[in-house]
Amino acid sequence: MSSKQLSRRTSTLSRLKKIGHRDLTTRRAHVTDVQAIKRLTTDSTHKLFGPVDIEDLIHLSYITLVLEDHKNLVAALCVNNYPNVPSIPPWAWQHWMASKYRMEKCNSRNTLWIHLAVYDREHRHDFMVPMVLALFTKCSYVQHVIMVIPPGLFANLDWLENLGMDLLPYSFEDSKSVQKLYIIVRQHYMRTYKIRQAVAEDNDDLVSLINTHSKTLKHLYGDYYIAEIILKRDLHKDRHLIVAEYEGEAVAVLCLNRHLNYKIATECFQLTTFYALKKPHAKDILHLSKQQAEDDTEGNVSLYSFVFVCSETECRLEPVAIESTDDTIIDLNKTLDDISILSEEALDDISILSEEVYEEEEPDEEFFPFRGHANPDISYDALEFTERQLESWRKVAGKSSHDVFEDETIATFNGPENAFTMEIAAARPKHEDALNELLEASFEVFPKRDYCIMTLPSQSYNFPLATKVFVRAAPKPESDFSQELYIVHHSAIAGHLEVREAYRCDYVLVRKLLRKVTKGESVLKEFQVWMESEDDTYKAYLFFSDTTLIGLAILSEVQDWEYIISHYQLATWTDTSKHKVGSRGCIVHFVLSPVFQRHNRFFLLELHRLSDYSILFYIIRPADVEATSSKALCCVLGDLIPVIPSKIPEYCVFKNLATSSKALCCVLGDLIPVIPSKIPEYCTVTASSWNLPEAVGRVERPYAIYLSTPVFCGLTRQEINDRIIVVGASDVGIAFLVGLIFHSTHHNIRVTFNNIILVSAHGLVPYRSNRFRDIMTPNTSEVSGYYLSLLSLSTYVTVITGVMSAIDRKNKCIVVNGTNLNYDLLFLTCGKQYQMPKRTEDKRGQTVERPNNVFVVNTETANGGEAEQCTLRGLVQEDHPGDIIVYGYTLDAYCCVEAVIELGVPYNRIYFVLPPRTNEDPYVHNTIFNDNDVEDAVNAKIKAHERR
Repeated sequence: MSSKQLSRRTSTLSRLKKIGHRDLTTRRAHVTDVQAIKRLTTDSTHKLFGPVDIEDLIHLSYITLVLEDHKNLVAALCVNNYPNVPSIPPWAWQHWMASKYRMEKCNSRNTLWIHLAVYDREHRHDFMVPMVLALFTKCSYVQHVIMVIPPGLFANLDWLENLGMDLLPYSFEDSKSVQKLYIIVRQHYMRTYKIRQAVAEDNDDLVSLINTHSKTLKHLYGDYYIAEIILKRDLHKDRHLIVAEYEGEAVAVLCLNRHLNYKIATECFQLTTFYALKKPHAKDILHLSKQQAEDDTEGNVSLYSFVFVCSETECRLEPVAIESTDDTIIDLNKTLDDISILSEEALDDISILSEEVYEEEEPDEEFFPFRGHANPDISYDALEFTERQLESWRKVAGKSSHDVFEDETIATFNGPENAFTMEIAAARPKHEDALNELLEASFEVFPKRDYCIMTLPSQSYNFPLATKVFVRAAPKPESDFSQELYIVHHSAIAGHLEVREAYRCDYVLVRKLLRKVTKGESVLKEFQVWMESEDDTYKAYLFFSDTTLIGLAILSEVQDWEYIISHYQLATWTDTSKHKVGSRGCIVHFVLSPVFQRHNRFFLLELHRLSDYSILFYIIRPADVEATSSKALCCVLGDLIPVIPSKIPEYCVFKNLATSSKALCCVLGDLIPVIPSKIPEYCTVTASSWNLPEAVGRVERPYAIYLSTPVFCGLTRQEINDRIIVVGASDVGIAFLVGLIFHSTHHNIRVTFNNIILVSAHGLVPYRSNRFRDIMTPNTSEVSGYYLSLLSLSTYVTVITGVMSAIDRKNKCIVVNGTNLNYDLLFLTCGKQYQMPKRTEDKRGQTVERPNNVFVVNTETANGGEAEQCTLRGLVQEDHPGDIIVYGYTLDAYCCVEAVIELGVPYNRIYFVLPPRTNEDPYVHNTIFNDNDVEDAVNAKIKAHERR
């Protein structure tokens, strides 16, 4: 570090110490801050940044931060992943930087650009440091924050003094007559750590550090267990401790173990897409189809070590880990008796290590020199998978766990072990960032292994590595493993990620990528359509890690904007007027290797920049999530916003919904669902007389919409792994799920739930228009079947078809279809249930519990199923003797009478029986219609038709 850099870093640290004594806090800006930010703008602001629109910046920029002093807004900072130079398109600035400023190392991954900085005069000299520090803390991959300074303005920017350095265009020397850049570098603001292996002298520091988070290890092994690990390290090289040192003190530590219980891991988690954490082997059984086997023989095709997730259910299971608090520690084993992901050797006493000899040569150095992102040792071998293998990671909505497992294809992997275990991770407060550097160094401890795994209790506190780096492995439906498994591939943390526009010459590369992707053939067809099109209807982009193709996206322009904004609550998330014609895009396909799913939002942000689409939608139709669909679901739903639909007229009938042949995008886990709007049910006469827009009255095939904007790409993620079980798909149960899933996102934070299970006798039945069912079932809730088809609830909920028969509250499990199902939180929403009336006296001897001509109507399936309708139709034929009896004093009973009439039963064959009511009956004083006049009118109508 040069003397100037050292002076600048010292000045920055001194500013931080001064600011630390003031009550200055940063947060994300909201649209309600617009007026306060406008009051801070001056003539100098417009000279420096041009004619800015504050409201546009908040709605369209990647990150906008505000600084508050005792809750008073005193400054604002807006950044994007492209410069605010009107003559430079957002997709072309990297070439401009390289040619004009010779800054080849600046790219959209590691650089942010300041588009606005405003402040009040009192905080002129101290507002930038906490805001830049907040940016670097939030965006761990960002190395530079740059501001473009027009010619002749630097003399008036004393608030930038000693924050960074100015850079003139190449071969220019006069700073007053030329545009220049002011670069703020990460290393001046973030702590620098020395990464090394632990030594025996670290025992006291590390025991104290770990003990502040968990006393389990000290209780089990005493005060010197760290020293014992270190002494045994040189002998067996199975367990390693690496530490991050800051100012002579060990402030963070990782404990790594070569051993992993592969048997338990593969039994409890769906690891096929991670090649079962093994290396490729000639004897692996991958269940290749004939065509895929032929493809493998074409040319020298390297077998990449990536699994490509295209189904939303995959991504929903993946999505989530949870973010961190001060309890930054992973303790894999509460006691030695617990079932653990560690192998038996690793569970032995910490002073007794395995004597097994390995062929791998591990480094003995105590200091790890980082090789950075250009690491040539990253292995991209062996991560492609067949469609059937990927299906084993999918959980098909509407099936029971037993049904899902019957469909699973079990591949066989015979290669060498390719993973190591992170047993302990702990850091001092304010030093959690050191864990990222330690994780990168851990792959140099085991240089021949590509995966690092860790486990966390499902109810654990937020842990930063889990949400920012590791990918959550989907548990198998029948698994009762008490912890969550997280996996990270070396290339996901050390590879250089890049997105570029696709070219026609990329077809062979894309075909090799898609040949084993689930539903990859439909993605390839769309790519061919893009190649053959001569206009800009489609746009295609490729994702790379170093030089390896790891995914692609195909976009198109939104065709029916008016219909979307009138039928979905889009205004809840963004100002629709800010997204002009030509800036509204739709994700047709998004395919990405699952080991890179933690970078989904970076890829989405790049798509916004390169395509110039300020808003991106993704559409899911009900047929897309069914088991028979050939569409591959998007795996970034967690980073997309769900758009809530409106309550729209239900007069449009869709009897035959075609099964989609489109591959579903793999970014569903990172998109936001949009809630439908509530639109009055206009009749045709009213709609025409009011001259309503055509888009308002039109009802199309139902679909769910997910949303992405640059703003949402920068939202903080809060992911919850608690296993939440909801028993019963009643109106209350469905309304609870809708509220929990679709209304948990705040404008500052995105909350997702990874372990929601719905237990229902009939599952979530796909919506099909059925007049008989609709008449018989009164809609007493705002959540109708059609409305649910606009939400795609099964995207977020694992549905188990079955009946709960027992609850074990002590062990926190329920019994469904004879199988125990563990839970952390249990909600019983069984709803109203009818049962056969008990006879006061049975004079007929032995009777059938429920004859085939008796219907107990408790669910929509019970009264709308094909079998039930056929039986009813047989009973109501004109030549069928006997009458129809409807029993019950409920709204359902009145609707049942109407439905029977709809089937063609004459009035004189219908008997409507009201049960006797006692003084304890709630309906003695209150009618089921909540209005005596209404009930009198209904009963009068019944008598007028001579119904009995």
